[in-house]
Amino acid sequence: MKLKYTLLLAMILWTCEMQAQWSVQPGIGMSIPITGYNTISNSGILYQLNVSKRLKNDRWGVGLMLGWGRMHNDDNPSDVFENARLDQVPILVTADYELTDKKWIPYLGFGMGVSLYNLSYDLSPTSGETEFNASFSIMPALGLRMKVNDKVFPFIEANYPMVMDGPPPGTGKADKATGYIGIALGAAYRF
Repeated sequence: MKLKYTLLLAMILWTCEMQAQWSVQPGIGMSIPITGYNTISNSGILYQLNVSKRLKNDRWGVGLMLGWGRMHNDDNPSDVFENARLDQVPILVTADYELTDKKWIPYLGFGMGVSLYNLSYDLSPTSGETEFNASFSIMPALGLRMKVNDKVFPFIEANYPMVMDGPPPGTGKADKATGYIGIALGAAYRF
C-alpha cells in the first residue's frame, strides 16, 4: 500500500512543468549505521546515484535516488549475529532545493520510498542465516555543490535514509527506526 502511494506521488511530481535539463549525480562515500543497525555492524561503504530533472525554476529538482549502504564489519563478535554483513538499499523519490545560484550552492533535499535491507550472519562455521525485508523509508539530505560550469557540479552530501520498521528482531533498539548516515562525494552532470 505504501509503495502505491509513493508511486502515485512520483507520477504527480513528474507531470509538473519542467524544462529540458536532466541531472545525473553519482556518489561514493561512507555509511555509518545508527540505532539498531549500530549494535550489529560498523561503518561501511556507500554508493548512490541520483537522477533528477530540474524544474522550470532551476533551483528545484525532482527525481529518483538509488543507494547502497554496505556495512560488512561486525560490531559485536559476542552477539548472536556472528560475522554480520548488512546491506541497505534505499529506492526513493527525491526533491531538492538549491538555496542560492552562486558558485557554491548549498541545498536541502528530502526523499520518500522504500528501503530493502539484507542481514546475513553466521550461526556456526558451517551454517548461516539471512534476513531480508522491505520497509517504508524517508531521507532528509543536506549538501553543497560547486558550480564548475553550466554542466559540472562536484558535491558533498550528508543524508539519512531511515528504515521505519526498525532492524531485525534480536538486535538492540529493535523497536526504533534505524538506517544509516551517509556521507558521499561525487559530481553531478547536467544535460
